[in-house]
Amino acid sequence: TILGEDELAGTLANVLSQRTVNGKPVYVRFARRVQDVHGSQIVYIAASEMAHAEQILASLKGTPVLTLSDVEGFAAKGGMMDFSGVAPHGRFEVSLARAESAGRISRP
Repeated sequence: TILGEDELAGTLANVLSQRTVNGKPVYVRFARRVQDVHGSQIVYIAASEMAHAEQILASLKGTPVLTLSDVEGFAAKGGMMDFSGVAPHGRFEVSLARAESAGRISRP
């Protein structure tokens, strides 16, 4: 699910909607309200929603939803993953503790 709008949101929707995972199509949907993302496995939070990031993340806390954004510092502010830069020099920041507590990753 994509919450909000920005340049990357449209690109993600176009690219991901043409993909499959384990032979099943990837469904991408846009949401305008955080209530509309419940039941999603992954939520990309667009730059347009960063003013509400704290409330969005609080609403999703304790759910098995991977939260990510391309806003630098998003992981430090409570999200699970942020990325910045342009390939091949892009940079990812992951909050392992948050991802693990939401059941999105496990460590041996």
